[in-house]
Amino acid sequence: MGYNSKICGLGEHDAEYENPQQSQGESRQMNSKSQSSGTCIASGEVMDVYDVIAQYTAAVGQQPISIGAPGRCRYCGTENSLKFRHVAHTFPEALGNRWLTSLDECDDCNQKFSVCDGTLTEAFGSFLTLGGVARKKDSSRKFGRSSGDVTVAHERKDGGRHQSVRMKGAQEELGFEVARSDEFWRIRIPMPNVAFVPARAYKAIAKMGFALIPERELVHFESERRWLLDLSDGSQVRDHHVVASFGSIGNAPMFVSGMLLRRRDPTLPLPYMIFVGCIGSIRLQIAIKADVLDDHVASDAVRSVNLQWVTALGGSPDAPAVMRFPLRPNPLLR
Repeated sequence: MGYNSKICGLGEHDAEYENPQQSQGESRQMNSKSQSSGTCIASGEVMDVYDVIAQYTAAVGQQPISIGAPGRCRYCGTENSLKFRHVAHTFPEALGNRWLTSLDECDDCNQKFSVCDGTLTEAFGSFLTLGGVARKKDSSRKFGRSSGDVTVAHERKDGGRHQSVRMKGAQEELGFEVARSDEFWRIRIPMPNVAFVPARAYKAIAKMGFALIPERELVHFESERRWLLDLSDGSQVRDHHVVASFGSIGNAPMFVSGMLLRRRDPTLPLPYMIFVGCIGSIRLQIAIKADVLDDHVASDAVRSVNLQWVTALGGSPDAPAVMRFPLRPNPLLR
């Protein structure tokens, strides 16, 4: 069963992009009972002003994909072959990425970025727990401190999945509620607050997009590269704005996809480069700030670029089962 993903606009801008690894003749077989593809549907206006310059998509049952040119780290520039012994995940493994890795990220930078990835994972801990995204070495995930008022856990055992909520205190005071309608159950679960360093979470998302930038374009992002490598704590977020949307709460699909959009007209007041990524049931969107090319662009302009992401999870080609993300995602961290 083949695998591909599609980027669609409207009218004459409709186009299909196969995974670059697949277009080189590699056969990507999935198991006989699974089928996944990712589709990003953008408005005609967006596709009039942006080109898709990179896209990678992978899912459970497929061969892992490695991107980037080996031999030199795109972040620190080292060419020491002894610094490339470990696997560097392009998107955080803790978010659910098991298949997309980078050959041009050295061990030192990978270790440095793991601090940011951990921060981002904490920020999304509630969604990862409810979605059942397993930790690296454990099939279960828990959100909330054991000493806190609320703890939510998602476990895999006996061939199934189990959600549990532990609360200290009265349900009414904590905000827990269960309501049933004719069609479904609605459960309101209070989530504990999590403290994290926003600058690190921003860096983790921006680094995902930076990892996809073609080498010929890296010359425009020298300031962004230096900012990524500076892990000093504080509020140094370079005026980044992130938008996030969530397609479902439940069993998150084992799927990852990321793409880069590049502005066509240099005079438009829109970001030069935009990264859009989808990991399981979480979609992220951020502008990768370019030197000079973004000097005339407002820091929050990425919010005006509205994209709708649709992930096909199975079914037949004529009637796929899909998960849709909101057209207007919510701002994250701001």
